[in-house]
Amino acid sequence: MCNVPKRNWRSAFQPKRLIAFVAALAAIGAGWQIPNAFGLIPMCLGAVVLLMAILLPAVHDVEFGFPSGVKLSATLQDRAEELRAVFEGQRRDLELCANLICDEPATAAILLEAAWAKTSADWRGPVTPGIRVYTLCVFVNRFMSHTQWVHPQQRTEPQSQEAVPALSPLATLSPNERVVVVLHEFAELSLAEIATLTGSALADVIHLLQHAEASLARSRASGSL
Repeated sequence: MCNVPKRNWRSAFQPKRLIAFVAALAAIGAGWQIPNAFGLIPMCLGAVVLLMAILLPAVHDVEFGFPSGVKLSATLQDRAEELRAVFEGQRRDLELCANLICDEPATAAILLEAAWAKTSADWRGPVTPGIRVYTLCVFVNRFMSHTQWVHPQQRTEPQSQEAVPALSPLATLSPNERVVVVLHEFAELSLAEIATLTGSALADVIHLLQHAEASLARSRASGSL
């Protein structure tokens, strides 16, 4: 359900990097032709260009899979910091959705942090707006698992109106309905995106949303009496 973008190898082959690559090979080739120690100078320069202008930027942008013994900590740390900065920029939006889906703020915070930890570990390629949708997807999966295993009585059915404190009409919905409403109304995802995110048929998502809207309308009507 939650799909990370595949490694985009094309993004590593930008024109300026190709030019730098050719220049680096030319420098190494020229140094190889010099039959004395001076030949090491252009060879070393070429190697530095290959590393600094091509290899490390590619690791940052595409995060190619290097063996575990190869450590490029500085570049990967820069990437991790960029991901964290994106998360901080989206935090309020994600926290709003998390707290609307989950009634318990502490649980919502834990699930959201866990979702982000998985996102930062799984994400490949450049940081794009799709990272927000992926984080929401992981959060929803964590929330549904939490609902199933920690509160199994709330797994599929909404709570009765009498059993729910009159704090939020969303609390009267089933978990599936609640997820659909929040993702559609607050995260502003399309029904097709929600269907993909939740692994559901589009018709099922439409039915959940319609049923939830009817339930919320009844809740508002009864509250106004």
